[in-house]
Amino acid sequence: MKLFSKLKFGHDPKRFKLKIEPVWYSGSSIQIKYSANNGITWKTIHYASSPILIHDNWEWKILIFNLLTISKRDKERFSSYQKILDYTAIQYDKLIKGQNNLELKRKELIKRKEAKLKEFNN
Repeated sequence: MKLFSKLKFGHDPKRFKLKIEPVWYSGSSIQIKYSANNGITWKTIHYASSPILIHDNWEWKILIFNLLTISKRDKERFSSYQKILDYTAIQYDKLIKGQNNLELKRKELIKRKEAKLKEFNN
């Protein structure tokens, strides 16, 4: 039972750790990882990525920084477990709202196409 309590993420600032790690595909790109259990397990920070085209979906992507342009401000933005939870909640809400909005736009586009086909076929 003690091992499980050590693995569980918590809000104790003494147990919070932050590290940057290079991504596997680039020598100059990094990702920020965090732990709230003394570094026993690590999680990566994600963000909501908007689609370029209406046919694409919103995506939940790993937050990537360029090693040469990452700043102390970025480190401060993720300096506690609560700040990461807040950031993640905002991003997840953005993802859900964005995807729902996109699906409404797709339905509207389909209706407009059907109306146009019906208009020309009558």
